Amino acid sequence: MTPQEASALVPGVIAGFVGVLELRSDTTRTNKIRNLVPVFLTFTLVIVFFSLERIINIASPYMPWLAYSMAALAV
Repeated sequence: MTPQEASALVPGVIAGFVGVLELRSDTTRTNKIRNLVPVFLTFTLVIVFFSLERIINIASPYMPWLAYSMAALAV
């Protein structure tokens, strides 16, 4: 795993923790769904990042910038 991939994995791990905490919260079902939308978007972005890294080699010069920006957004 490259440092870029490791830094892109951070938002996915944080989103996982947030998703579990939100599912265990005592809010209503509609509030849970509304609060889980950013978690689903984060998982989608992480999947797209890893798909681009594996499939499209042309995008590799942009990958460090994307990985570091995703890690900064997660923090």
